[in-house]
Amino acid sequence: SFNRHPYRADIENALRRMTQALDYKDKDVSFLKLWQVLEKLTATNNANYDQLIKRVAFLYDEPELTKGVLNHLRLHRNSSVHDGKEHQRIEKYLYQLKRFVQMVLSFHINNPFGVTSLSDAVSFLDLPTDSNTLKNRFKQTKKALKFRKV
Repeated sequence: SFNRHPYRADIENALRRMTQALDYKDKDVSFLKLWQVLEKLTATNNANYDQLIKRVAFLYDEPELTKGVLNHLRLHRNSSVHDGKEHQRIEKYLYQLKRFVQMVLSFHINNPFGVTSLSDAVSFLDLPTDSNTLKNRFKQTKKALKFRKV
């Protein structure tokens, strides 16, 4: 049950913040607040947007396409924050961002790999998306275990 989720407080906080973000009348403010939720769910700090984008894209079948969409949303976020620019397509951007937040939230709520903390889940999202790279890393890990006699 969700009551026993290992990092339930983090998820509840994100859900609360997502709901609050979507409650603003000003859609630009909603967008910025929702982006902050995505930062929390991906444990991304110090404006490391490449890392945030990579972590979210890991959850999608077409990570490169997803990275492109997220990068576009990041550019909107930056122009909104730094230039105070409003955009006539903000509603579309807001709902695109909302879908990404929901996907990451779903990953955390379902906890498919039984991780025990938000940081462990985020480490999983840092894995490569390319199957050959993953297979090579797996082979290296097996060799390292053998070397360490584990």
